[in-house]
Amino acid sequence: MESERKTQMSKKLFLGLLAMTVASPVMVAPVQAQNVKVEISQEFKDVPRNYPTYTEIMAMRNQGIIGGYPDNTFRPSQAISRVHTAALFVRSLDLKPVREGKEFKDVPKSSPYYNDVQAVYRAGIFDGNPNGTFGVNDNLTRAQMAKVLVAAFDLPIKKGYIFSDIGANHWAKDDISTLYSHGITVGDNGMFKPNQSVSRAQYAVFLYRALNPDKAPKPSKPLSPNPPVVKPEPKPENKVKPNPPHSNNVPNITITGSVPGANKVSQIPGKIEYSFIKSLPGGGKITSVEMLGSTSGNFSVAIDGKDKNGGIIFAVKSKIDDKAHYVFSAPALTPEAFEQIEEWADMFLEVHEK
Repeated sequence: MESERKTQMSKKLFLGLLAMTVASPVMVAPVQAQNVKVEISQEFKDVPRNYPTYTEIMAMRNQGIIGGYPDNTFRPSQAISRVHTAALFVRSLDLKPVREGKEFKDVPKSSPYYNDVQAVYRAGIFDGNPNGTFGVNDNLTRAQMAKVLVAAFDLPIKKGYIFSDIGANHWAKDDISTLYSHGITVGDNGMFKPNQSVSRAQYAVFLYRALNPDKAPKPSKPLSPNPPVVKPEPKPENKVKPNPPHSNNVPNITITGSVPGANKVSQIPGKIEYSFIKSLPGGGKITSVEMLGSTSGNFSVAIDGKDKNGGIIFAVKSKIDDKAHYVFSAPALTPEAFEQIEEWADMFLEVHEK
C-alpha cells in the first residue's frame, strides 16, 4: 500500500533539488581529489567559455571538486553558506583536532550538519558567532573566507596592508594580507570588501588557487607596513521598497473565507501574502503562503517553507483547464508531507476566488 501511494505521488509531483542541504551541489572534494582527473564532456549551461572564471570553475569540476545542479547549471553568482563551506573542508581535507568540541545553539546533535560543524570547530577553522550559534544558514563573507582558508590550508601568516578598506583594527587583517601574499585574492579596485558574501564562482577561484599555488597570480605590489586610513562604511539607507506595478489585467483576488492558522500579512492587486506556520509530517515546516493572480487569468497558491534538513520547499498549485499543476523543490519530504501540503493548497484555493 505504501509503495502504491509513493508511485501515485510521483506521478503528480515534480521534484527538484535546491542547494541548501547536504545532498545539494555544495563544492565537494575527496582528500585525493587534486590528483584525480575526471573528464567532463558537458559544460555548465550558465558558465560559457567567455565567462571570467571559466578556466578555474571547469578545472575544479574536471578534478571532481565542485559540482553543479540537476539542470546542469553552476549558478556562479549564488552565495555559498558557512555550513556548506564546513562540509567542503571535511570532505576535502584530513582535518586534525586541535581543541575540544563546542555545542552551538543552531546545530543540535540531531542536525545533519552536526558532525561537519564539530569537525571544523575542533580543527580550529571555524569559531562560531558570539551569540553561541554557528550561523548554519549565514552566507560566508569575504573576511570569514580569508580566515577559514588560512586556517584550513595552514598558510604562513604575512602581515601588512594592501587594501584601502582593511585597516589596523580589522579583525581579519592578517588573514586577508596572507591570502593576498599567496596570490589567492587580488581584491577589487584596491579594496577587499570584507563584508560582502562570497559567491560560488568566487569560492571556486579561491579554492582553486589554494589547491594550486603554482597557478595563483603573483602579488602586484608588496605589503605596506603602514595601515590605510579607513573611512567608516556609510549606513545603508532604510528605504521602503515599493510594491511592483501590476497590470490592470491581473485579476483581483477576493477572500471568501479563512484557513485556520493563516494570518494575512499584505494584499495588493493580484497577490495576497499570509503567515502560515505549520509543522510537516516527518520533519520540516511551512512558513508562508501566497495567493497569486496573473495576466493570463490563471490563479494559483504558492506554499513556502523548509524541510527537515533546511532545504527550501516551494510548492505551487495552479488551476489551468480545471487541472491542478504542482511544482515542488524539496529534497527531504515524506509522502505524508506531500499529501499535507496538497491539502493545505486546496484549503487556500477554496476560500479565494478571482
